[in-house]
Parts: sequence; C-alpha cells; structure tokens
Amino acid sequence: MPTTYQYVRNFLALALLLTLGASLYQPSALAQTSGPTVTTDQSDYPPGGTVYITGSGFAPGETVTNQVLHIPDIADNVTSPAHQPWTVTADENGNFSTTWYVPLDQDEAGATLQLTATGKTSGLTAQTTFTDAGQCKGATVTDPVSATRCPGDSVTFSVTATCGAAGGCALTYQWQKGGLDITGATGTSYTILSVTATDAGVYDVMVTEDDGGGCTPKQTKSQNATLTVNTSTSITGQPSSTTVCSGLPATFSVTATGTSLNYQWQRKY
Repeated sequence: MPTTYQYVRNFLALALLLTLGASLYQPSALAQTSGPTVTTDQSDYPPGGTVYITGSGFAPGETVTNQVLHIPDIADNVTSPAHQPWTVTADENGNFSTTWYVPLDQDEAGATLQLTATGKTSGLTAQTTFTDAGQCKGATVTDPVSATRCPGDSVTFSVTATCGAAGGCALTYQWQKGGLDITGATGTSYTILSVTATDAGVYDVMVTEDDGGGCTPKQTKSQNATLTVNTSTSITGQPSSTTVCSGLPATFSVTATGTSLNYQWQRKY
C-alpha cells in the first residue's frame, strides 16, 4: 500500500508541474507581456506631409481608435478637425495601418505631436510622439553640365528641380558664379549669349523650396558646372621671306597662341 500511494502522489505532482509549465509558455501569454505598439514611418514631418502609422499587439479584429494631439495643447486640440479621433480595424493578428495628414496651418510648424492608439475591446493603449518640421523639405536638383566654348559662342546651363514635399511647393532659383549670386539669374536656366574669356569659371544654382504652412524654406545647392573658354587664336610670329639656291631646303616658321591649334601651310602661285 505505501508503495502504491507514493507512486500515485508522484504522478499527480508531475502532472501538476507539466500543466503549470504549459500555461507559463503559451505564446499568447508572451505576446501580452510585450504590449501593443504604435509607430510612425518618420520622426519629423513638414506641414502638408503624410504620416504613415503602423500598430501591432492589439486584439484580433477589434476597433482601434487613433488620435493625434499637440503636446502641450495650444488650444486647437478640441477645435481642429485634424485632431479629432478616427478608427481602424485590426487584422486577425492584431495589426493595423493608417495615415494622418499634417495640417498646413501656422500652429503646426515646429510642434510636438502625440499619437495615441486605443483598442475598443481590449482597452490596450499605445503611444508615440513625432514633430512637425520647423524647416521645409528640400528639393531634388539635377546638376548642370560643364561646357567648353570659343569666344563669341553662346552657352546655357540648366537644371530640373522636384519638390521634396508630397503636397507640392514653391521653388525659386538663384544662379551663382564662383559662389557669388549672378544678378537677374533666377530661372531654371542661365544663358550667356556671347562668351568672353572672363566668363570662364564654375557655375551652380541654389534652389529654395517653400512648402507653405510656416515652415522655414530650405535651400539645396547643385554641383558645380565648369565653363572653359578657349583662347582666341593669334599669330604672334609671322614667317619670313628667304632666298636659297636651287636644290637646297627652305624653312618657314610661325608662332601662334590659342587652344588646340592645328596648322595648314599654303602656297600662293
């Protein structure tokens, strides 16, 4: 009898330990320990930008309420439509994605914003913060191309600029030579109608993007383009007449200045 009693007692103790261990290592218990999260694709956005939001760790299929508020409140959290809550539905894994549009009004520029996601069924809550850029996005600028010209030729440098802000922007241009602004050169291209030796040098353009909404305009500078001006051709030493006896060699010579010179002698009959 004692032996049987001891065996049954050990068996019950082992079964109890196995049951407790299984409950401790259930995947759902581990998932709940980590808690829900909500994140944005960037930490800073310009006025007019789009915030891409991702949430995880909520109850499968539940409604999740999202809201973005100023931190601290600057008196428009209640009145602004942009700061009112909206809902999304989590998928079968408790994940969701949504977007929020950054308003263009002056109050948004330079603000700290807090995003809160709350599960309607589970009551789970996750938060994150991001900022509304004090500076506008910068433009993407193609670089001008270097050129070589002779005196009197024309030359044109040009660029193409694209807004960095998804909502559009205003772009302005200022061409420079050697780092100094060229008066009146404020278009997408700069042309010199008749090149002279003094026009040789490096040229670039400064493109300024203004996204509106009170952000500080941002400047983007292109790479340099070099203008090389060939030297004008000039004969500095004329050939001299000479008299030689028949059958002996005669030599004529000339000196000249210029760029990439080629020579062609001629005989007049």
